[in-house]
Amino acid sequence: MIHIGDSVDVDRSILPSLHAIVYVNTAVKNAHYIRFTHLRQIQINHGDSDKPASASKAFRMFDVNMVAGQAAVDRFAHYGVRVPRELVRIVGRPQVAAIETAKQSSVDTVLYAPTWAGFFGDSDFSSLRQGEAIVGALLARGKTVIFRPHSFTERNPELAQAAERIRAMLRADSETSHRGHLFGRIAESEMGIVDCFNRSDAMIADVSSIVTDYLYSEKPMAMVSANTDVAAFRESFPVSRSLYVVDQELRNFESVLNELAVTDTGRLARLAARRYYLGEFARRSYASDFVTALREEVFRR
Repeated sequence: MIHIGDSVDVDRSILPSLHAIVYVNTAVKNAHYIRFTHLRQIQINHGDSDKPASASKAFRMFDVNMVAGQAAVDRFAHYGVRVPRELVRIVGRPQVAAIETAKQSSVDTVLYAPTWAGFFGDSDFSSLRQGEAIVGALLARGKTVIFRPHSFTERNPELAQAAERIRAMLRADSETSHRGHLFGRIAESEMGIVDCFNRSDAMIADVSSIVTDYLYSEKPMAMVSANTDVAAFRESFPVSRSLYVVDQELRNFESVLNELAVTDTGRLARLAARRYYLGEFARRSYASDFVTALREEVFRR
């Protein structure tokens, strides 16, 4: 194993046996090998979401972009980015293979997983400013809550304080209701995100790759339109068209909770979105199909 600490190390790592480079995002700091054009450049990305970063022009510099489903292909056109079809290969998203599908119709435990503030104002999709009201409504309905904010939440003091107030709410309710809420160190460190998915019956989240991942569970899900109205939100983020959307003022939150926990009229649309975003691969071979595809791309001449 070679640790790459600077540009000198990059040059030293170009061994005669090196054939391909696999990238996990399009960040500038992660692109120092792109200048070695004799190597096969493969982008697998770190997640699939409707955020603009998932459809940047940077994807055009790779020999192939391995994406989860047809939604990722169409997303480039949605954002006006021309990426030739031969540069994209649908391979599924192997991380979801461990996600369990819905086993019960009742919704007793709800995962609230808000995203962070992002690096720029136009990428701040966090609902944590409304988080106390969201969690309060869930508690009022007698739901058990799993609270797992994004790991970068602490980078924003306002959101970090909101997250701490929610943890305090859940701690207090646990003592009086004796419901087994999961939060703090348990939900954010000891449990992985897939563990949280599998322990929940429904999820409330923001614009994030975990929304795409949760589709695999087939469980009810809502997104929070944190900084725009519902109509504009659905137009900007296509995955939300197959899910329930909470408006930024939470005015429709009670009706959304009824859909999540009782009626679930959007189930068929959600199942169609699962195929569209995550590909139509058999569950038993979902992860191995990706490995086979990656091996083919690595050794393609």
